[in-house]
Amino acid sequence: MNKNRMQESICNGGTYPQEELLRFVHGPDGCIWFDPSGKAEGKAVFVRPERHLFHDVLERGALEETLNAQQQGNLSNQVEQALKNRFLQSLGLARKAGDVVLNLEKVQEAQQKGKLVAALVAEDIGVDGKRALYHWEEEGFQAIQLGTKEDFSEAIGATNCGVIGLKVGHSALTIMKAMKKYRLFAGK
Repeated sequence: MNKNRMQESICNGGTYPQEELLRFVHGPDGCIWFDPSGKAEGKAVFVRPERHLFHDVLERGALEETLNAQQQGNLSNQVEQALKNRFLQSLGLARKAGDVVLNLEKVQEAQQKGKLVAALVAEDIGVDGKRALYHWEEEGFQAIQLGTKEDFSEAIGATNCGVIGLKVGHSALTIMKAMKKYRLFAGK
């Protein structure tokens, strides 16, 4: 995917950076496919990643008409799950690269030393984690509440992971981009 390339969104006709849009293609089975990688072959249509705009596109039949393909199943749920998976996979890759910090105390320590861009906090975090979240928000440090401890633990191959610190670097940017699309689409 050419990250600097601009594409028109069928939501409103506006032009946006391609990497910020959702990409759909006419699949070989004649159905509409969501293409989170941006690499599938075939005619493509781009949609802004907000659920209400996506639903408007579906209601108007714009995807089917433009791609000359049929919708199969609940495309909205498929897209949300694919975006969540992409976000969680990026966490797993960052863990393998050593670009995340786990454990609340270690995340707090790394944050105080200026080694983190942001912290991800599970929605079902305990009291200490919630205190840290509020403290970080008061300091202006980017702490994002998203997902569950189970989601995080499965993604990074650890147990009971409620807080993940994102070290400064490329992995953090990749995670933040994937997370932004997922949050916009899921309304979180």
